[in-house]
Parts: sequence; structure tokens; C-alpha cells
Amino acid sequence: MELLDGIGTARRNLPQLGHALKGCKRLLIASHNNPDPDSIASAIVLRTVLQRKFRLSTTLAYSGVVGRAENSALLDYSRAPFCPLESLDLNEFDGVALVDTQPGTGNNPFDDVDKVRAVFAHHRLKRQTRRVAFHDVRPRVGATTTLLYFYWKAARIRMSKRNATLMFYALQSETADMGRKASHADREAYKLFYAAADLGALSSIANAKVENDYFAVVHRAIEHAREYGPR
Repeated sequence: MELLDGIGTARRNLPQLGHALKGCKRLLIASHNNPDPDSIASAIVLRTVLQRKFRLSTTLAYSGVVGRAENSALLDYSRAPFCPLESLDLNEFDGVALVDTQPGTGNNPFDDVDKVRAVFAHHRLKRQTRRVAFHDVRPRVGATTTLLYFYWKAARIRMSKRNATLMFYALQSETADMGRKASHADREAYKLFYAAADLGALSSIANAKVENDYFAVVHRAIEHAREYGPR
């Protein structure tokens, strides 16, 4: 898929997205459990698009933990107000938008699609997702960040250095530096993000410090390792 094709499709989809969110005063944007860089960046990008394009009040949330040091560093750098899902009252929200995940996949708590109004993902379309008012699922795209960038461009939002850094790291991580399932659109976006990114911040995120407990856990794992089967 070409970048311009993706942006054009997103531009045509925006009215349908607006219709699916009509009457929604508070929207929850949820990533998959234990979010990775792609789901973190995707949620932030979608939040910005919905705020700028539809003036919609949104809350970012995740289940589980932000486990890896790099992911935690990315979240800190983003300055985005992500909330643990268990700390929220879901009854306070009119709807849910899922990013980088779909209903029924088992990696999010929203198996019931009744409250899900929008889904953005880059894996195979699930049966439950077809029942959602708006869904854009594109397996040919290597990262949900690229998919949401189509909407970012369609909404004509300016790219800041922080935005570019978040999106670049997410795309780099999700595609293993363009070596895994990267489409032509991913490669084009990758170059655009890199040109505008904060390289010092990228280095700090990729080489985030870990606590001493991390090395203790690795040591215990090595000490208790066992070998099975023929050499």
C-alpha cells in the first residue's frame, strides 16, 4: 500500500468515523493488554485526531503493565495521561475505541462489542469487529501507527518533533527496523518520522535504564536454566 493511497482512504473514512462517534461525549481509547510501543503511539495519535477533528473528550487506558524499560521510557517521553483500566469506571464513558487490538482476541477486556464504537488494527479482521460501527483493519500495513498516521494526515495535523519521535520508535519497534511485514507505506512513513524525530530522545528510549532487580531476575533465570532434548 502506498502512503498517499492510505491517506486518501482515511480522508474518505473520516465522515463515517464521525458518524460512528456521534453523540459520544466521553470516549475511552484502549490499547491491548501490556501495551507495546505501537499500541501506545497509536492511542496517542488517535486521541489527537479525535480532539482536533471532532472536539471529542477522550481518556487513554491500558490493562496489565507497561513492562519493558523501553516501553516505560516511551510512555514517559510522550507525556500522555494513560490510566490503568482498573482505576476507571467504565460506566462513565459513552463508548470505547480499540487500537492495535480487536474484540474477541483475548488481549483486551472488551469481548462485548456493544460499547465498542471504533477499532483500528493491522492484524486479520475478526468476526466480532465486523459488528462495530466503524472499523479500519488493514493486515497489509505493518503497524497500527502507520494506519493512524493516515488519519493524522487526512485531518491535516502538524507533525511536532515529539509526535515524530513517538511514531518513529513505534514503527521501528513493530517492524523490527523495517525487517518484518513492512509495507511501502510503512517505509515511506518511517523516513518521514526519522527526518523529524528527536534523535537524542530516541537513543534514550532505546537504551532506557533498567532497575537492579532486572539483572537479579536474569541471573536467577540463567542459574535455573535446564537443557532438554538432543544437542
